[in-house]
Amino acid sequence: MGSTKYIPFVRPPSRFPLCSDCFNDVGLRLEAKRIGTQQASACPNCKSTDGYALDSDGLHELQVQFFSRATAPKQYRQDVAALGVVEDDLEEWDIGLVLRPETQADWTLIRKSIGGRLWYRSPKLFYFGITNHFGINQSLQKEVVRDQIVSRLRLAEIDSSTTVYRVRLNLNEQNKFDEGQYDAPPKPKRRGFGRFDNGRSPLFYGSPNLQVCIHECRVNLLDNIFIASTTPTRKLSLIDLTGNYDQPSDIDPFDDLEWFFRGLMNASQPHVYRYCRRIAQTIKDITSADGFVYNSFYTGIAGDSEGKAVNYAIFGRPLADGRLRVNSINTVRLERIRYDYHLGPLFT
Repeated sequence: MGSTKYIPFVRPPSRFPLCSDCFNDVGLRLEAKRIGTQQASACPNCKSTDGYALDSDGLHELQVQFFSRATAPKQYRQDVAALGVVEDDLEEWDIGLVLRPETQADWTLIRKSIGGRLWYRSPKLFYFGITNHFGINQSLQKEVVRDQIVSRLRLAEIDSSTTVYRVRLNLNEQNKFDEGQYDAPPKPKRRGFGRFDNGRSPLFYGSPNLQVCIHECRVNLLDNIFIASTTPTRKLSLIDLTGNYDQPSDIDPFDDLEWFFRGLMNASQPHVYRYCRRIAQTIKDITSADGFVYNSFYTGIAGDSEGKAVNYAIFGRPLADGRLRVNSINTVRLERIRYDYHLGPLFT
């Protein structure tokens, strides 16, 4: 009886219907290059040998990334897409979506290859921080802040092992050595206010993350950037707005403080700042905390993790009253600014 000869199975080269050069929309073509792979043969659609090949999985990923994920509204730092994609659906259904001609042609081309249908998403409002705390009239009442928000927040502590960075820009020769320049601004100075402070409640803004600190100050290449490295002289108690809330784990998301604060920290409209200042003032009025810790607007995109991507807000002028001390002051030279991004369609 002869021995059986086994011939190893060789998977045939994967076939791909489209490549990045098939598309007219430049943004879609760039996204296709990120997702596709360099091809060894000519594209069966456009005959290009230079494009990046997209098999069925790649086309599905491209379809969702470009036509859905990238449509998240910019006023919120949440990835809540305005458009959704129903995959493998060939049903003709016009939702009244208007795309540029080149983008429409590309969508039709993808759709012929793998199917798919676009639809307008209606995400739940808590994704945008619109929770029950605002009530029917969408105004954050003082009683709600006191009884339903601040009362559920817990303390965090920082001590002399924590470095708190504070940035100042464009100090002149006379005051760049003055440590007092890095404290909260003096009351008489006419200036704008940040997310939490007001004329009656000065705040020292700092961060344990130098990247976050630089982002928060919206620096540019022409700025002279000075960074003070400070440490607490004693334990400082900070109310934690970032998590660890005193609430059930199975709480309704419309009552969840995580979604509430995520909405406040990820938005920058003037009325949101008013709510933030009300929370800060209430913390100062009804607790003995030195300040609070909160997520930066840049928490999700700050880059490397030089410490937790949060900010500290300390009531008063902690350098002047001795709760913080300056350990060193340095200049900052920006060497590289990098943006990671995804491109999406123009639509209405």
